[in-house]
Amino acid sequence: MDDGTIADGVFTKDCVFTSVSAAAAVVLGRSSNGRTEWKTLDGQTIAQSGH
Repeated sequence: MDDGTIADGVFTKDCVFTSVSAAAAVVLGRSSNGRTEWKTLDGQTIAQSGH
């Protein structure tokens, strides 16, 4: 937020995260396990898809 990547709760530019859990935590605003929160287009979690 400090550098303007997120403004008013919206990403304004690309942002690279060090882990899927860090990305999920920022998007959700809470601690989370990104491997079970993120889903592929066919509805599988990252853990289920093997990525």
